[in-house]
Amino acid sequence: MNTSTGTPNQTSGQQGLQNTLAAAGSYTVLDNHELGNASLQSGGAPLAAGARVTPGQGFDVNTTGAFDNQTNAFKTVQKAFFDYHPTRAGLDANLNSTGPVVVAPGDPRSNGTPLQYFAQQEGKNAIYIQLDDRTYRDARLGTPGGVDDVTSDRRLNPNRAMLGATQLAWAKQTLLDAQNAGTPWKFVVISTPIDQTGPAQDGKSWFGGYMAERNDLLKFIADHKIQNVVFLTTDDHLVRMTALNYFTDLNDPSTARLVPGAFQIVTGPIGAGGPDLITDHSFANIESLFNTTNSGLQAYNAPTIGLCGFTGLSNVHRQGDSDPACSGVEFFSPDTFNYSILDVSADGSSLTVDIWGIPSYQQNTFPQDGPVVSDILGFTLQAGFLATVSAPASIALLAVGLAGLALLGRVRA
Repeated sequence: MNTSTGTPNQTSGQQGLQNTLAAAGSYTVLDNHELGNASLQSGGAPLAAGARVTPGQGFDVNTTGAFDNQTNAFKTVQKAFFDYHPTRAGLDANLNSTGPVVVAPGDPRSNGTPLQYFAQQEGKNAIYIQLDDRTYRDARLGTPGGVDDVTSDRRLNPNRAMLGATQLAWAKQTLLDAQNAGTPWKFVVISTPIDQTGPAQDGKSWFGGYMAERNDLLKFIADHKIQNVVFLTTDDHLVRMTALNYFTDLNDPSTARLVPGAFQIVTGPIGAGGPDLITDHSFANIESLFNTTNSGLQAYNAPTIGLCGFTGLSNVHRQGDSDPACSGVEFFSPDTFNYSILDVSADGSSLTVDIWGIPSYQQNTFPQDGPVVSDILGFTLQAGFLATVSAPASIALLAVGLAGLALLGRVRA
């Protein structure tokens, strides 16, 4: 607000979002940036754990009951998030909850905390399932200097949680209920990518620091034959779409299996700064970056980028790619600021995904030609699809800021 006149200042802050928020319903996901991106980013950790824990510190799993999410410090930054974004949860001036809370007397990590995970039915053909992967997670693995010291035994710890026991059980039951109710499409929104990006993420990702819980959720989806599960996420500074693996034996990488009816869409970011921005927007450079990114995934026996080979896939298109054959690069964009539009057909038989955006540009620069938003890539996928992409040979909405923007668009009754 303009303090001298009491009228809105339309040229600064988040005023640019007013029209968007007024025109459409929105769901906003808590991320590490809203929590200060330091010692408070893991609500299930004790405050003494700090931003990251190294071997021998004793904070890999929090068993003390002194959880960050119950401290005034955590609640204060959480309140700032609630105050400036439309959410069902809320905190008053005394940091008492003004909205729904988790009721789980047997789970001190979750009991009494503001309820930020929920499901919203969108007509008969889709359900929106939002998870909270920040309020209950154990401390991030790795050193403050960014040097990855994650070892397999720490990542595999079955007691390490990102969702926590109460939320994980709720997520499984919600997915199963949606499947049993005949809801074709299940959209699961998380703030952290769930594909196998591995310890290269410095313990930040599900696979890099919370493997057992990740595997539990994905194996449940596969075992119960839950179909058409689309994980919508962001955080990484690129667009990628991938099949998802789980392990029948978490301690044996050779037991990796595809989750047949699920895949992930990473959309990010709508805007960001820093040295990672790309200035060469040629398709040749994009293909080179695609190959480099795939090499990183293959290092962890992960499915490579792309949905080619999925049954029921059609209308694949990619800006700058004239080759009619389907290839993984058509599901990848490392050099654009983006948002996603997801369109479920009126009869629920298909999902159309389009990624829109503009070429990224360096921070503190202001292009005068006014970049025009364009359709960067997209595809259509039939309900009942199967993820049949080749496994590696060795084993074979709305989040804004540094997060991405995903729109569940035109979901018809």
